[in-house]
Amino acid sequence: MRVTQHSGRKHRTGKTYSTKHNDRNFDSEADNIDSERTPDNTVWTWCDKFKKSEGGSPLHSIDEAELLFYQKRYAEQLNATNEKYARARHKERVKTMDEWRKQVKHAPEEIITQIGKMNDHPDLKLFTKCFLIYLEELEKWNNAHGNVMHILNWALHQDEIGAPHTHIRRVWDYYNPETKQFELGQEKALEAAGVPLPHPDKAPGRFNNRKMTFDAEMRTVWQNICKEQGLKIETVPLPKNEVGMSLDQKIRRNEEERNRKIIEAEKLLKEAAEKKKVIEEEKEKFEQLKKDEEEEIERTKNELAKKNEEANKLRKSLDDEKKEFEKHKKEENEKIEETKKDLSGKEKAAQKILDRENSVKIREDAAKQREKEQAGWIEKQKRNHEYLKKHGIDSDYFELNTEIPELLEEETSLIFQEDNKKYALRNLVNFKTIIDEKVDHFKRKFKALVSCVKTLLDENITLRKEKKALEYKFDNKVSTKVDFEVNKLRQELTKKHSEEKAGLKEKADKWDNFLKGGKTTFVFEGKPYTCQSGLKSIHKIFNKIDDYERITPDELDSLKKICVTRGFKTIGEAEKYRQKHNLKSIFDISNEPHSKVYKEPTM
Repeated sequence: MRVTQHSGRKHRTGKTYSTKHNDRNFDSEADNIDSERTPDNTVWTWCDKFKKSEGGSPLHSIDEAELLFYQKRYAEQLNATNEKYARARHKERVKTMDEWRKQVKHAPEEIITQIGKMNDHPDLKLFTKCFLIYLEELEKWNNAHGNVMHILNWALHQDEIGAPHTHIRRVWDYYNPETKQFELGQEKALEAAGVPLPHPDKAPGRFNNRKMTFDAEMRTVWQNICKEQGLKIETVPLPKNEVGMSLDQKIRRNEEERNRKIIEAEKLLKEAAEKKKVIEEEKEKFEQLKKDEEEEIERTKNELAKKNEEANKLRKSLDDEKKEFEKHKKEENEKIEETKKDLSGKEKAAQKILDRENSVKIREDAAKQREKEQAGWIEKQKRNHEYLKKHGIDSDYFELNTEIPELLEEETSLIFQEDNKKYALRNLVNFKTIIDEKVDHFKRKFKALVSCVKTLLDENITLRKEKKALEYKFDNKVSTKVDFEVNKLRQELTKKHSEEKAGLKEKADKWDNFLKGGKTTFVFEGKPYTCQSGLKSIHKIFNKIDDYERITPDELDSLKKICVTRGFKTIGEAEKYRQKHNLKSIFDISNEPHSKVYKEPTM
């Protein structure tokens, strides 16, 4: 956001600025002015301040107030100049005060202050606060530099298209010790105030004067005031091609910008219409696709139902076959167990025969081992006797035992019929082969049934995945459409809420302005009524805000007349007088001369 501080005395045409624009003292209607908001403007003059007549009109126009100031302060300067021309026989150069003050050299300087622009600016309350602080800073600077600057008037405009702004008109003068009078002169006044040149080492001129130093200082002050009030102000200067444009150029540029935005808006509307058409087509396609998907889902559901039914039948058939297989398997297992028992008995008998055959061999091996051990025993006995004799021990006491205990059992006769043995073994092998073939047959049949069930289960899982994918795709598209409609409705409700909030804020600001003594327009019985003066303390008289709504124009006029006839400038003064004298209401104040010279008591 940028701030504006533009000063000058004349238009590009060379004509000085008129005061009629500032106080709207003209009959024609301008395109950029809303006449219904003109009463909301604020005008201040050096002689009247904010005073107005009983009818609500200013006591003096801005033009009249300026003429009074010039006559009061510069009449001697003009008379001296006119006498000089008369002596030189140039009566055509003699000017009246009105003519003299409208010359560019003697005309007041006009300063425009503004914050932001048309669509980006602070509210009126904040702008007014910043402007009043700026006036105080100007007054401080003036008091500190010899009072060389005189503010004649200022006007705060709210009725123009764009941001609120102010027009300040002022003059610069200095005391001339030769003529012993105050004379107009901006550069000499600033020199007397001690303002330096921007470039002291260069000669004064159009691009090196003290007004440039003063304007730069005040521009910084204006920017700092706005920053202190929480506004984000840009301080980098604009390019030269955007500075110093005339009003016609600005209007032309704004018109071109407006036309460009209209063209862009029409283009956007056209694109929006095309997008809407595309959306409608997409919507129709979506509806058709949704319908097709629903039919596909329904068809898939029917197919799944049929396949589930077939799978259930097949599963039931498999269960029946499985039960039959289990039953047959159980019977075969029982037969196998019986066969195993028979085989176990025959195997035991055969094992006995084998054990007997092995027993003969064992006995033969045991006899050989016995003979070998006996030979070793005898050899050991001999070594022992020789050892005893060698050491002088009588070995006759020891009997040389050449025999060891019998280790072999008595041999028994083996009776076995070779033909019966071969027959039993052959039957055992044939039976085992038959059993193995039966087991392999049932294994193959069970494996085939398991493979069939697994295939059906895999197909069922695939169909379920396809169904889930179709349902997810359908839900995703429906969810996207619902989210779009919900966001659209949310945006509409947000916009409506913002508009209602703005309306309520405007009403609240109006009542806040009224309570603080601002000029406020009410509507009573369908007619507008503007409270303009004497209402700064009206909130001290009434206790509730409902009382404001019940005030009628006649009561306000009556209250104002009572205050005027009794010598009070505002209703607040009348209320203080009533409280001081313990009266019930303002209407009880007597219309006596002493009340007209009422002065506000010091606290």
